[in-house]
Amino acid sequence: MSVFCGEIKLQDDEQDTALFPKVIIEVLSKATQDYDRGGKFKLFREIATLEDYVLVSQDVVSVEHYHKQSDGRWILEEINDVAKKLKLNSIKVEIELKEIYSNIKF
Repeated sequence: MSVFCGEIKLQDDEQDTALFPKVIIEVLSKATQDYDRGGKFKLFREIATLEDYVLVSQDVVSVEHYHKQSDGRWILEEINDVAKKLKLNSIKVEIELKEIYSNIKF
């Protein structure tokens, strides 16, 4: 899932690639989790507008939230408790982990 602020700009006429996301949220799978944390995140860090990259585990309660600092560094916050909230300050949104994991049986 991606969040965009303002008008969505597309890469080309095929309309399958939107540019300039502010937030990207990925659900991890065993097959892609290493790439999502490594190579893909390296590519995403080159997106100037991206401020939050969130990885959600589907096997356990685990959310990895990378937030871009004003100096360009990325800080990781790990949230592993359903009583906690994911705070996306870039878009002024808070989401309780119990909402993210509602109806999920481990």
